[in-house]
Amino acid sequence: MKPRRIRIVCALSAALAVGSTVSAQEKAASTGKGPLNLGDSQADLVYTPVTPCRIIDTRLAGGPIAGGTTRSFRVTGTDLSAQGGSATGCGIPSGPATAAVINFVAVSPGGPGAMPTASILNYAAVPGLNIANGPAVTICDPAVATCTSDFTIQADAGATDVVADVQGYFRNLRADQLPVPANPNQVAILRWYSANQTADFPVGNSPYGVAFDGANIWVTNNGSNDVTKLRASDGTNLGTFPVGSGPEGVALDGANVWVANLGSSNVTKLRASDGTSLGAFPVGNGPQGLAFDGANVWVANSGSSTVTKLRASDGTNLGTFPVGNGPQGVAFDGANIWVTNSGGSNSVTKLRASDGTNLGAFPVGSNPTGVAFDGANIWVANFNGNTASKR
Repeated sequence: MKPRRIRIVCALSAALAVGSTVSAQEKAASTGKGPLNLGDSQADLVYTPVTPCRIIDTRLAGGPIAGGTTRSFRVTGTDLSAQGGSATGCGIPSGPATAAVINFVAVSPGGPGAMPTASILNYAAVPGLNIANGPAVTICDPAVATCTSDFTIQADAGATDVVADVQGYFRNLRADQLPVPANPNQVAILRWYSANQTADFPVGNSPYGVAFDGANIWVTNNGSNDVTKLRASDGTNLGTFPVGSGPEGVALDGANVWVANLGSSNVTKLRASDGTSLGAFPVGNGPQGLAFDGANVWVANSGSSTVTKLRASDGTNLGTFPVGNGPQGVAFDGANIWVTNSGGSNSVTKLRASDGTNLGAFPVGSNPTGVAFDGANIWVANFNGNTASKR
């Protein structure tokens, strides 16, 4: 007896087009010479499951597929009732979806059948037994063809009814759907509030440094040896937390607050969520400015003409590096640390952040103090020169 079989194939228009629209990236990937680009509609797709939904029932519409003939169907669209499926569609997007997982059932076939080269569905005429299989099926891709249907079923030799339910679909992934990778130039993310109030809020004695953690303001109080946490939206005092002697500089590492204690030659680490002290870590003499590089905290030691590198996770000292006289301000440019030397050197020192290598000292104005990076250049405030230097 001649075997009977059912074959699932792409719609004819899609099959004709696919061979001429393979991208250079796909060819490179198939030979192991390169990756695919995001947005390719026929490779490296992303799967989205759906609640199983009826797309075909030839018992309700169209009747059995005759042996040796084909019939085309849709899995996309909003009304599949003409082929025995859901009258409201199954939520498979036309265009983005280029493949679907479909469970096919051969119902009451006329006799046994099989596909000897690629067995999509093997069936036999056994009373009460309906054979099913759920392959991933390529569907017509409107990016490369004009689609009048999504796929075609071919039943070989004997007639059979077909029932099919879709269970999910594959689509391409666009670059704009990916999370933005961490950018070392954007270690601190600023959130700006509307200028809806002007007010003054009490803190400790002789406030000096200030930093923003994304929701709150932290103020170092040099005269009372503590820091105050204010809610940025309304200035509510959320707590005052003791630190070392003469706190000045303050910086955030994303989860913690680091405070440079000028008088006790150490830095205090506070948990930003509740102000809990996580330790005090010795650095050089007279620490003032701090900067976070994404993994480490850099501290300018004004009294010892050095900067100290501390691992932010546990405060481990990773090295102390000489700079100019009286270092005060610190900034990170994504790859390097810049330090203002305010003690007569009138310069900024550039250190490679990965290992502290000195990459040079660059002249600026008189008595440089503050320093900031704008994404391309370093700006330095010259206290005695009444100027700002751009480098």
